[in-house]
Amino acid sequence: GWNVLGRWSRALPEDSRLTVQGYVDYTYRDQMMLADQRTSLDFDAQYELSPIGRHKAIAGGRYRLSLDELTESPFITATDTSRNDQLFSGFVQDKITLLPDAWFLTLGSKFEHNDYSGFEVQPNARLQWHIDDTQMAWASIAHAVRTPSQLEQDLTIAYIAGFFGLLPNPSFDSEEVVAYELGYRRQLTPTLLLDIAAFYNDYDKISATSVASSGPFPINVTITNGTTAETYGGEIVLDWRTSDTLNLSASYSFLDMQLHGPAGAINPEVAEGQSPQHQFNARSQWNIRDDLFFDTMLFYVDSLPDFNVKTHWRLDMGLGWKIDERLRFNLVGQDLLNGVHREFTSLSDPFTPAAKIERSVYGKFTWSF
Repeated sequence: GWNVLGRWSRALPEDSRLTVQGYVDYTYRDQMMLADQRTSLDFDAQYELSPIGRHKAIAGGRYRLSLDELTESPFITATDTSRNDQLFSGFVQDKITLLPDAWFLTLGSKFEHNDYSGFEVQPNARLQWHIDDTQMAWASIAHAVRTPSQLEQDLTIAYIAGFFGLLPNPSFDSEEVVAYELGYRRQLTPTLLLDIAAFYNDYDKISATSVASSGPFPINVTITNGTTAETYGGEIVLDWRTSDTLNLSASYSFLDMQLHGPAGAINPEVAEGQSPQHQFNARSQWNIRDDLFFDTMLFYVDSLPDFNVKTHWRLDMGLGWKIDERLRFNLVGQDLLNGVHREFTSLSDPFTPAAKIERSVYGKFTWSF
């Protein structure tokens, strides 16, 4: 493949700016399952307007053309092997100063038209409150979509020597989410920072695999929009600069997923067990002296029941030596606590476990000239 990209940006009077970008990308991929030849042309323009009173606005537009040629195989066939897909999109955003140095409201929306689901609107709003010089709170709400692709609407895929197959669904629509977020940040002391965030996501029309009423295979399935879901969770981060030479940080995150599939769907709640519910990490960065650095990173990741991946801890350590202004040496140890463990599974075949992660140590020289 190859690609070329050009970008032009110009500062305009009264604190405004215009940025224009265009690129062409060509790629050819030949695999046993499918050969794909694709040329993409993309043009994007963005304009930051001069402040008008309490308003600071930005707007932009984009056009994308994708020329795609597929070569079918016994495993994958397409309703249309030659496609010219177009995407038109634009956005507008306005940051409004409600109370100088204290309250800010940001309103915006993205608008697009694509060849799979038609016209889409994705609005968002964000409210910021700078309580004082040391703390800030914010809240946001946004609506977003994941538009269909050629996979859902156009491709037929045969599995296990044609015993069962995935059929296209031309009526498959965009998946939708309304996301709610809250956050609070405070500089507890000149050296200690606290950051807390929480979220709740409400999903609709999520894809589900359902048995088709008819088709060319003994067992026929297709993708529908029948699943709904809710996810919620949060994260807390502490960052402590104990001295000019040592920085410590730690974070904990929680995630809960609740999926509700339609009657007749094939394992619609499977994603609930494919993401860790609890995660934790701690890190230290120690500048032993001006030319010697030592970093330590500790991770905890909860289990993935659907993939039979167990809870695991991971410890990485790295020593860096700045030999001179141009030459640096790093010695890094990874997964030092465990001899071997799995972290995920094979997405192409969930029944085949992914490779296990082993303990490793490596050295690296970097020469800048």
